[in-house]
Amino acid sequence: MFAKNDIGKLRISTLKKSDVKRFYNKLADERGLQASTIDSIHTVLHQVLDMAVDDAYIRANPSDGVLKELKQSHVFQTEKRRALTQAEQELLLNFLRTPISAVL
Repeated sequence: MFAKNDIGKLRISTLKKSDVKRFYNKLADERGLQASTIDSIHTVLHQVLDMAVDDAYIRANPSDGVLKELKQSHVFQTEKRRALTQAEQELLLNFLRTPISAVL
């Protein structure tokens, strides 16, 4: 879905690292996707391109290192995580111990 109208139109044999960079930047800048979503897309794309390398369609995987460069060049806003308080931990554990029939 994400790649079909962008790099999905290119032949694997012509795909360059700059094409992958442009695609990831478009996902981040224009579509506003978070780093974790782009990471998931990268995982699939990278595996497909690895298979193309294995099958000798291309010599090297053009997506190698691109995600790392994207993360370094973009400031992705992430919500700071916090640990549960002791009271919140106890509340969660009590809920988990409760039989499901008592909750419904």
